[in-house]
Amino acid sequence: MRRLLLMIGLLLPALWPALAMAVDVHEGDLLFVTAGRSGLSAAIDDATGKQGAPSFDHVALVAVAPNGWEVLHADEKGSRRQSLVEFRQDARAKQRQIVVYRLRAPQQAAIKDAVATARMMLGKPYNTSYVLNEDSYY
Repeated sequence: MRRLLLMIGLLLPALWPALAMAVDVHEGDLLFVTAGRSGLSAAIDDATGKQGAPSFDHVALVAVAPNGWEVLHADEKGSRRQSLVEFRQDARAKQRQIVVYRLRAPQQAAIKDAVATARMMLGKPYNTSYVLNEDSYY
């Protein structure tokens, strides 16, 4: 968990935003989902948001799968994989937008390790306490 968070933290400044819901994705793209307007999402937005700028409360990693694109992420259902189509449908149903961030060329070498690390986390439970814990993820 710490390794993945560190990797994302180090690479985040090297990312650049792409178009939202209809953009073609590449392996290693990060899908940031806009924050909800109630509950924990609203609290996160109030504490961290910048007025006039989009705020996010969820992020997922795009990976190649045998049947197309899959999204690796952790939510209330745990650390899981989901088809890109289903992930987009869930966002639309919650009236949320997805913003795609893609690594620039010099940092793209880290994608293979990031995807492998995320796949090792699949099946772990969701971390509802948000305290770093190797047995659950958020």
